[in-house]
Amino acid sequence: MIPLQGMLAIGYAAPGMPVPPQKSGAGKGAAIMYILGALHLLITLGLGAMVASVGSAMGAEIKDYASVAAYLWGVCVVLPLIGMIFGFLGAVFIFQRKKFTIAMVGGILGLVAGIASGILVIGGIPLFNWMGILAFIFFLLGIVMLFVAKKDFQ
Repeated sequence: MIPLQGMLAIGYAAPGMPVPPQKSGAGKGAAIMYILGALHLLITLGLGAMVASVGSAMGAEIKDYASVAAYLWGVCVVLPLIGMIFGFLGAVFIFQRKKFTIAMVGGILGLVAGIASGILVIGGIPLFNWMGILAFIFFLLGIVMLFVAKKDFQ
């Protein structure tokens, strides 16, 4: 005879009791994608801070330095910082399977930060930052997996 806890563990329930719903693994996958995207944004943030500091050291030699520095500071430092924080916050709520909206907002902010810091346009010349583009891809995959696991949220 299998005890009641054993029957619930293998998917059977006592007569008259509903079977607990199975949770998909897409939620964990989404949280892992969010964490990977946030880590890539952290690397982008560090690289952006280094580029901005080198640019400030050479500021007198660069034409129209103030606008370039403000652009680099905003897109390569501040925006990835915001995306990284909300990406980690979204991953926490995905692991807890609570507050789907906050998890989605974290993914969208990470997505925007990834594409904005991944494709930079300075002086009309597009520059590609592969860490930002990878962050964009990870957050995009995380959002897709989050929609697959939407029914698991409370």
